[in-house]
Amino acid sequence: MSLGGRVTSGHDDLNDVKAPMSQPFTPPIPGQVILPHAWAPRPYQTCAWNALVHDGVRRAVLVWHRRAGKDLLLLNVTAFHALVRA
Repeated sequence: MSLGGRVTSGHDDLNDVKAPMSQPFTPPIPGQVILPHAWAPRPYQTCAWNALVHDGVRRAVLVWHRRAGKDLLLLNVTAFHALVRA
């Protein structure tokens, strides 16, 4: 659910979201799939990513400005759930 540009996912304080730390590249084990591939959520997308991937939220309304990365975020969420479901 979106309230004033914020995504609520049941967490008390959404202002403490930090961008993921970049880690050095390590090649995957053959046959291993790592998602998201070559993509990391932007700092303001992490609440939506965590809600949709980790917290079990099934539907969300993202009211962000154009070019905010809505398509890529939801494409990666869909790919994640497709792989988990398979």
